[in-house]
Amino acid sequence: DTPKMVEYNGVQSVVRAAVSAGVPRIVLLSMYMVTRTTSVEYKWLNKFKKAMYWKRRGELELIRQCKDSRSSSSSKPSYYTVIRAGGATGEKGFGMQNVTLREGDYIKGSLPMEDLASVTVASLYTKETRDTVFEVVTGNEGLQDGGIPFYSANEIKEGIRK
Repeated sequence: DTPKMVEYNGVQSVVRAAVSAGVPRIVLLSMYMVTRTTSVEYKWLNKFKKAMYWKRRGELELIRQCKDSRSSSSSKPSYYTVIRAGGATGEKGFGMQNVTLREGDYIKGSLPMEDLASVTVASLYTKETRDTVFEVVTGNEGLQDGGIPFYSANEIKEGIRK
């Protein structure tokens, strides 16, 4: 399928169903650089049927539907968390003490899928990641771009330690 079908229409459909069912928290795994439209990486990845463009549209659709759920008296509120992952690798995880995160879309790097899974689960149990978009990579790669070590980030450290 095309990026539009998966990254936008698919996200739109899943989020609509989740909001209708009263799911309290919806986490979307996205990709870093989705807002850096002038970067070489964005331009290269966007050549594939506007993959980055549709990924960002999916993020915005999630945010919109969750916010709309709170203005409607007919449904339970839903909250979002968007995790913009660096390039996911198949190597063994380094552990949460080596994960770097930053709110927004600034850092470059990679991280093992095992560590991405840990961050995703932690974000579900942490109120500070509610209605938040943050990016995550491994170790020093992200620190050079202004990221902070995972365990020093008050946003989610309590969630992972529970």
